[in-house]
Amino acid sequence: AELHFLSVSLGGDKVDVKDVSSVKAALVLVLEKAGRESFLTRVHFHCLTYHVILERRGHWKNSAVSVAMGTFTAAKFACDTPTIIPANHELRFFGTDIKPVISEEVGEYMLHISPVLVCKRPLKTVGLGDSISATGLLYTTRT
Repeated sequence: AELHFLSVSLGGDKVDVKDVSSVKAALVLVLEKAGRESFLTRVHFHCLTYHVILERRGHWKNSAVSVAMGTFTAAKFACDTPTIIPANHELRFFGTDIKPVISEEVGEYMLHISPVLVCKRPLKTVGLGDSISATGLLYTTRT
């Protein structure tokens, strides 16, 4: 809901998280409205089924790894296990190209998206979003 409200308030379209292209358009809008001289060079978004990072090219390294590690951490955290146990998780990504990370150029930006392994019986949810974002930052470096 937050990305939807942000997009509409910036003059963009409604956002449907089931439509990755609408999420991508909203994230691009956020960075475009911030401007090239802004300190804002990267935006994270995560929902139940995927984690995405959109960044202005030339500012960050290792973002594909960081988006994958964010989703990996979320899967372990939610099930409260030290590693991934396949029987405890399911993949509910509704894209057509399922890979650990999909990276693509979007104009002057790079987009990295990773499907999330959803815990079938979550034991922890408080702080889950913070752990995804924090892990995403942990594995990247500024250029």
